[in-house]
Amino acid sequence: MPRVSTTKDLVAMVRRKYETMRDVIEPIIRSIGLITRKGREALEKGDLELMGTLMNINHGLLDALGVSTRQLNEMVYAARNAGALGSKLTGAGGGGCMIALSDRVEVEKAIELTGGSVLRTVLDTNGVVVVSND
Repeated sequence: MPRVSTTKDLVAMVRRKYETMRDVIEPIIRSIGLITRKGREALEKGDLELMGTLMNINHGLLDALGVSTRQLNEMVYAARNAGALGSKLTGAGGGGCMIALSDRVEVEKAIELTGGSVLRTVLDTNGVVVVSND
């Protein structure tokens, strides 16, 4: 079973890195904030390709901070290789939850082949809506 870290543990680990390597970690954290703002703009404009690219960059930065896991990375890259516009860990990391931007069934199958479970949702002006739990 994959190791699941608590949010508290992950925050403490990133803080320790920040305290010992502030000049390296601070630009990563600033970049994550910028990506978040750019992602919102991309969604508001309906630019899903840009959103996917930003998701991919964000995942790389989160992985560099040490909050991803091997299982998460396998799911993230499987989704991309199957045609997702973007994919990244979600939540605090350390567990097994990721998000992929795609409408392709091949992406769902790829995630399942890495041991993940798929919860299909759709983008909506009211937020995320669960479409299927299978």
